[in-house]
Parts: sequence; C-alpha cells; structure tokens
Amino acid sequence: DPKQRPSFANIVDTLKKLLKSPSQSVHMGDA
Repeated sequence: DPKQRPSFANIVDTLKKLLKSPSQSVHMGDA
C-alpha cells in the first residue's frame, strides 16, 4: 500500500535519528 510505504520510511528515519541523538529525537517526537 502507498500509505504504508511513507509510514515505514518515516519510522526508519525516526529510528536513525534516535540512534544519532536520542535526546533530540525524543524531544522532536514529543512535540
């Protein structure tokens, strides 16, 4: 499904950000 594709990519991007800087990722995700 085209809707799931962007969602999965977004999750992967978020995971990458978490690995890079958990503090910033959590802050951005919370906001």
